[in-house]
Formats: sequence, structure tokens, C-alpha cells
Amino acid sequence: MARDGHNKKDMIEKVIPRLLKPMETNGRSIKPSLVHGDLWYDNAAVDTATDRPLIYDPASFYAHNECKTVESFNDDFTANGIPR
Repeated sequence: MARDGHNKKDMIEKVIPRLLKPMETNGRSIKPSLVHGDLWYDNAAVDTATDRPLIYDPASFYAHNECKTVESFNDDFTANGIPR
């Protein structure tokens, strides 16, 4: 268990900053975006009064605008990183 904690600390303190640094150079910055947490067809409807689309998602959160792209990619892998 201590090893898992150490790996998480290394990830947060070393790996993530190295990955983010190229995206934060030359005047660029990372701006958190509101992204969906659980968007699927049952989280959408049509407002009957206005006939406009509604999207509701109780699991929305602020993150990098491409985080869901990574999540979609990770859906193809098991928890230990081995392809399904």
C-alpha cells in the first residue's frame, strides 16, 4: 500500500508537471472547462415548452477540455493498463 501512495505522490509532483509544462509555454495557459461526467442519451431531453434541447448531468466538473478524450481512450484498457 505504501508503494501505491508513493507512486501517486510521484505522479502528482513529477509526472503531471512534466506533461503540462509544454502546454503552458509561449504564453499559453490551461483554462479549466466545465465537462460532463456521465453524458449519455438518458441525460438529454427536449423542453416541451420551448422545443429546445436540454442536457443535464449531475456529475459535471471542471477539468482540462481534453480530459474526456483521455477517458474514452482509457475505456479500451483495464485498470492495470492491459488492453481488453
